Formats: sequence, C-alpha cells, structure tokens
Amino acid sequence: ITYYDLKMSLDEKFVSVRTTVFNIVEGFFQKLAQFFGYPENPGMPITDKISDNIYMRSEFLDELPKRITYFPPAQRPETWFEVIFGPAPRVDVVPRGKEE
Repeated sequence: ITYYDLKMSLDEKFVSVRTTVFNIVEGFFQKLAQFFGYPENPGMPITDKISDNIYMRSEFLDELPKRITYFPPAQRPETWFEVIFGPAPRVDVVPRGKEE
C-alpha cells in the first residue's frame, strides 16, 4: 500500500463527514441571514443627494493639513534597540495654523 492509496482511502472515508459539516454550517448561515431579511433584503439604499451641511464639513476636512508618514520606516537604525527591533515610524510635525 502506498501513501497515495492511504491518502485516497482516508479522503473517501471522510467525504460524508465533510459533507455533513458543510451542510450544518450552510444551514446556520442561512438561518442567520434570514434573521436579517435575506433574500428579500434589498441592501443599503443608494442616495445621490448629500446635504449641504455634510458637504461643507467634508470640504473643511479635506483642507486640513495632512501628516506625512513613511511606512515601513526607512531602515537607518540609530540605537541598539532599533538595531534589534527595527526603527519606529517617525512623523513630521503638522502646522497648527496660520501665524499672524
């Protein structure tokens, strides 16, 4: 008897167990999905209109300064800790606002 024959015979013996487990898991997920309205649930509604308040807020957030990070960090260790564990990411300072 070869390894291939042994493997094939074990696969054939466990086909019914595998099928039973798959059917149980499938039934569980279908029951769970029915709890959320599947298959009649059309999903999340789609809207094209965004209120002006939300749009103005998103414009404001887009204009904020962004912090520049480099990931993964450049491999230039400066201490023994960084040699062993690797350098930590360094971040640039974000300007607080306009100086007057």
